[in-house]
Amino acid sequence: EKVEGLVMSEVVYNQAEESLYDDEFHDNLAWTVEKFLSRPGAVGYNVFVDRPFSFMFFAKLQELPGRPFEVEQVVEGDYDDHGINEEDAKVYLHRIVRRQTEEAS
Repeated sequence: EKVEGLVMSEVVYNQAEESLYDDEFHDNLAWTVEKFLSRPGAVGYNVFVDRPFSFMFFAKLQELPGRPFEVEQVVEGDYDDHGINEEDAKVYLHRIVRRQTEEAS
């Protein structure tokens, strides 16, 4: 499988003065995913450390016109979390695939 992009969404949040949810970050991140995964069948991965707002990014991808992406969580154990998965922090990895055809809006 050829991977065309890796998005580290935690990096986006941690660049802000306060690591709080801001919908504009998700808009910008969704725009980036659309640009990098523009070819039908293109595959990318998103990795982040659990935060209350982090899963909202996938809701944003699902709301894009034409629903161009399929998102699936990679099963824990199918990747190396480098020992980060502890009680206070959990790493999540998701596979994002550009659909072959977009759905009618």
